[in-house]
Amino acid sequence: MSDFSTTRMVRAVKRHRCEGCRTLIDIGTMHAVSSGSYDGHMWRKRHHPDCQKLECDLNWKNYPDCMDEWFPLHEWYSEHDAKTWPENVQARFRKAAR
Repeated sequence: MSDFSTTRMVRAVKRHRCEGCRTLIDIGTMHAVSSGSYDGHMWRKRHHPDCQKLECDLNWKNYPDCMDEWFPLHEWYSEHDAKTWPENVQARFRKAAR
């Protein structure tokens, strides 16, 4: 069970890896930092803003009543499903596959 969580937008002062698409977040790029506690364990994730939005949308759409099951964006990826995703997110997945 989630104890608490928060998300804020920050500018990267060093490179980070997006938890959604698994590509790099470059220095100077605005990105979302989410952190919180789940069953007493602290966690932190960084996302490109569009990856975070898509990940949230997919989880809320497919599991509206069960937030104990949360899937990162890269686990939702399949070439068939990704064709409906925003082009910039698709491009990151193609880049990561190289």
